[in-house]
Amino acid sequence: MSVLTAARAVLDDAREPLAPEEIYVEMVDRGLWRNPHEHPDATVAAAIRSDIGRRSRDSAFVSAGPRAFATRAPGRR
Repeated sequence: MSVLTAARAVLDDAREPLAPEEIYVEMVDRGLWRNPHEHPDATVAAAIRSDIGRRSRDSAFVSAGPRAFATRAPGRR
């Protein structure tokens, strides 16, 4: 499973914005994705920011603050 797929699953279930650290902990707890690097939360944040930047309104993610992300509400672009 990719980092973005795992992040989307976590954020869809959370129904509220989460910090990258919270997203990563939930990914690991649920066995969805694991990063062996020293700062896996930075990898999560970078992947989500990159997706938002690349896909803009077509991204499944939105920035919900300086260090928080959420999934885009259905029908909201």
